[in-house]
Amino acid sequence: MKKNKIILDIIMTILLIVVMGYHLWSNFVHEWLGVILCLLFIWHHIWNRKWYTALFKGKYTPVRIFQIIINTCLFIAMIWTAVSGFMISRDVLSFIDLGGTSLGRTVHLVSSSWLYIVMSIHIGFHFNAMIAKLKRSSLYIRHHQIFHIVMIAVLVCGLFVFYQRRMWQDMFFMTEFKFFDFSELKLRFYLDYLLIMMTFSLIGNQLLKRIAVK
Repeated sequence: MKKNKIILDIIMTILLIVVMGYHLWSNFVHEWLGVILCLLFIWHHIWNRKWYTALFKGKYTPVRIFQIIINTCLFIAMIWTAVSGFMISRDVLSFIDLGGTSLGRTVHLVSSSWLYIVMSIHIGFHFNAMIAKLKRSSLYIRHHQIFHIVMIAVLVCGLFVFYQRRMWQDMFFMTEFKFFDFSELKLRFYLDYLLIMMTFSLIGNQLLKRIAVK
């Protein structure tokens, strides 16, 4: 079961990265991938339903509170992304007429941007086991300074790409119209977005560690 959950999480992460490149695929492909992502999201929550039943049990530590806040924001962002996607669907869900296409586009842009960043932070919560295993390796012990330099480089480059692609403007309703470069290379786009995800995953992991030591 645990292995299946990990596989599901990996598939969801890959799909999220792919659908962020709306302008790189046809609208039909984008919508179908979005629908699949929504279904996997529901499946993910069904598998993790015990998390909800345990919400009112146990002690609320700063780490637990932080995780609940991020998970709640992630849930809200996904719901708004899905609803706004239904509103602007032209192919897969065109039979669902919710109206408000203009509003739907704006909400979809904002909510999907938040979804991507919050999901990245959430992914960082699961880095501890991997990092602990890495630190025990002989390679890390011999070259730990290089690993630290690489991590800093990823953070700096990721924040630069985040700023350069104006994703922060999309998150805060600062762009009335979103212009897409349809001639952009897919490899360039996805490397940038992978870098952004890695950056905010590291930020999420480090925030969790700082909160844990307080």
